[in-house]
Amino acid sequence: MRVCEYKIVKAIQQGRKLTVGNTKYDGQGNVYLHGNLIARGLHLVQPGWGFNFARPEAEFSFAGWKTRTTASRLRAIIQGLHLIHPLQELPYIPSAAEKDPKDPSEWWSYGIV
Repeated sequence: MRVCEYKIVKAIQQGRKLTVGNTKYDGQGNVYLHGNLIARGLHLVQPGWGFNFARPEAEFSFAGWKTRTTASRLRAIIQGLHLIHPLQELPYIPSAAEKDPKDPSEWWSYGIV
């Protein structure tokens, strides 16, 4: 996890606004990368017993920009906030070079259903 990603994850956990380089957390549950909304509903994620269950309200998107940077930020948020059970495999987020049938502008969520 990059330093800027670590700082953003900490800001989300503490519920405070923060901008680090090209990444911004607005304190309202939304994360922006270069001004594009890539994660929303994070303020609704509640801590559990060492991990969190991703609520349907916590959603993620490449915001039309399927880049390594976007994928890195999304992975950092998912891992840093423990949005999946520790025994679950980290969600597969395709790299920018891979072809993926998923529309990069659609929203999706991860978690234990």
